[in-house]
Amino acid sequence: MTKARKRRKSNGRRTLLLIVPIVLATSILVIYYVHIQPSPTPSSNRTSNGDFIPLYVDASNYKIDMSSVSLIISEAVENGKKEIINLIAFGSHTCPHCQNLHQLFEKHFKDRYIFLWINEPSSAALFRKLAQIEQNNGVPLNYAYSVPQTIVVKDGKPVAIVVGGILDVAFWQDLLS
Repeated sequence: MTKARKRRKSNGRRTLLLIVPIVLATSILVIYYVHIQPSPTPSSNRTSNGDFIPLYVDASNYKIDMSSVSLIISEAVENGKKEIINLIAFGSHTCPHCQNLHQLFEKHFKDRYIFLWINEPSSAALFRKLAQIEQNNGVPLNYAYSVPQTIVVKDGKPVAIVVGGILDVAFWQDLLS
């Protein structure tokens, strides 16, 4: 092998030794920012009092601005014409999970819930407002527009939002206690 070939081969090895750590470090940073870093917090959307309620969906941890959800509650209660409301659920007539949740609420929380069907224009408009509030607080689109969704209300104030058809009565009673 000639000296020129040896030099080229040696330079190629040096280049490879420089590139591999850079690619490895970049990959680690990308993995950290995409998978490990926590979801963004809604600090830029904080109200003057800074109160947030949890949104329960999968294993994710989202916080929603309480004052925005309170506006949804007042509109829903106005439409529902009930004095004491603890559960405000949004669902679709074609969704089996929504139907099951509606039956559970009818059986165990009969006079304490409102079920708003998003197939109806006024309920759909209210649901879109809720979904927009959730999106503004960092909730992904696929969760914000999922049904069923239930706002849990205690003493007239929201305490949580639950996405999904959870049929465990004890779960709902714990949220309300």
